[in-house]
Amino acid sequence: MAIRDIYLCIGGNLGDRDANMEEVLTFIEFNFGDVIAVSPIVESEGWKMTNVPPFLNQIVHIRSTLTNAELIEEIHDLDDFYGREKSEGQYLSRTMDLDILLIGDEIIAEEELNVPHRYMHERRFVLDPFARLYPEVIHPVFGKTIAELVNECPDTNPVALYRP
Repeated sequence: MAIRDIYLCIGGNLGDRDANMEEVLTFIEFNFGDVIAVSPIVESEGWKMTNVPPFLNQIVHIRSTLTNAELIEEIHDLDDFYGREKSEGQYLSRTMDLDILLIGDEIIAEEELNVPHRYMHERRFVLDPFARLYPEVIHPVFGKTIAELVNECPDTNPVALYRP
């Protein structure tokens, strides 16, 4: 498999958020591939959630030779480790979550993998840190830069740089 640039979003709002973010970066480097760059960590209220602790989120750029199936398997392993619960139609608090945002300029529509991430352009907590890292990256479906998508984002939920 060729080496691919993969952009991930990691985040969570339960437990020791700082330690969880560090631990997941180590997991990614060990299991996914080389970590090329990470964005600043941002803090925000839950997206389409109320009365939950604030979330920390960060964008992680990796280079990896993993296949799509291997990527999904690693994400399932991470979800299992953190006891991630999923619920159809509603968002839940979580210790840690990892979403694949982009894989280069690929467009993938598989049962367990949709790339670009179908909601990334609607989420300020994703776009803001992504733009701080790579404002010039092009969304392969919309043909717009991440910086342009931030400016057009319908999400009005404030995002702040996290300072522990």
